[in-house]
Amino acid sequence: MFRYVNNSTLTNDHGTVMSINGNLDLENRNVDMQDIKNGNTTINQEWDLVYVDQYPDEPKKGEMNNQFGLVVQRPFHIISEMGEQRYLSALASNV
Repeated sequence: MFRYVNNSTLTNDHGTVMSINGNLDLENRNVDMQDIKNGNTTINQEWDLVYVDQYPDEPKKGEMNNQFGLVVQRPFHIISEMGEQRYLSALASNV
């Protein structure tokens, strides 16, 4: 059984906490159980608990994605603010 303690850790009956293995913020890392060292948790042992009905939906086509500052699936050009207002374009490669 787990408990959500101090709004940060998921602790089991043995007093160990869920931890991201290796303290690396990378995809496909294992989650294991670790002791809390010196009474202090580390960032890889801290979690936010968000109920499904409170989790924000991903933006849909035509909506603003605030994380990236762009509208989802809406074509755009990147244009220089210099005098000639040139824009970036991609060249096809033979690779």
